[in-house]
Amino acid sequence: MNFIQMRAFTAVARLGSISAAAVELGVSKPAIAMQIKSLEEALCARLFHRKGHSLEISEVGQRFLEPAMLMAAVLDRIDALTAETTGKKGGVLRVGACAPFVLMPLMAAFSKRYPEIGTHIEIANSQVLVGRVRDHELDIGIATAKKPFDDFFCVHLASQTVRLVVARTDPLSERMSISIEELADMPVILREVGSMTRQIAEDALAEQGLELNSRFVFGSREAVKEAIANGLGAGLVLDKEIGRDPALTSLEITGADLSAREYLFCHKDLATLGTAGAFIDIASENSDLPVAPLD
Repeated sequence: MNFIQMRAFTAVARLGSISAAAVELGVSKPAIAMQIKSLEEALCARLFHRKGHSLEISEVGQRFLEPAMLMAAVLDRIDALTAETTGKKGGVLRVGACAPFVLMPLMAAFSKRYPEIGTHIEIANSQVLVGRVRDHELDIGIATAKKPFDDFFCVHLASQTVRLVVARTDPLSERMSISIEELADMPVILREVGSMTRQIAEDALAEQGLELNSRFVFGSREAVKEAIANGLGAGLVLDKEIGRDPALTSLEITGADLSAREYLFCHKDLATLGTAGAFIDIASENSDLPVAPLD
């Protein structure tokens, strides 16, 4: 068994296809198939089963996947170190974020230092991102939470607070704040279940025996803000995600703690390896960003 086989195996396991793995790794399909076959012969077991037009990882493959991911990451790190001495850089970084405001400055700094490293970026809510990082479908996640994510390496990137956002034409726009009790008495526009913005607000009200009264539910903050701007009501948005829409303004919500943090997180074993390690280095080194690694 060798590192090249681990890289091929983990790529096929993640993508469900030899063709897709070949494209991602920049090699031929026969080369990937040969590596998988050699690994199966060494293990005396099948790693995949054919299911329709895709490959499904076997029970043996599932048990083997975690250490194989670590070995593949070690190879990525070796490639990255080699790139630093030869001037050749490559690879793909898979990052997921729940909002672009923290991610984009980091991506700008990262792409400037490593212009040849490709990036695959996904936007999803915090709950989805945690699952995708845990399942090795993403290398790094950047998400909102009240505290660091259990079992992950975490870096605190920024702090936020949930605010009530209203249209400039709304009578509430003349106020600076609204109490948590008033919030409970009014219908509001919410994000979907799994959104940390919604979870923070629900938890804050529940601590005082109150509940949110939802008027509409949308699957993205952009939809929430657009609905508010079009007069559908008031909604809840984290302060750094409100943006600069002149049609919107926001109010502080008093009487409860609605604060949260933005964390970069990944598997602890991968935090110093490959493209993930290079990205974390950027986050920790860039003096233009409010980055402070957690103890």
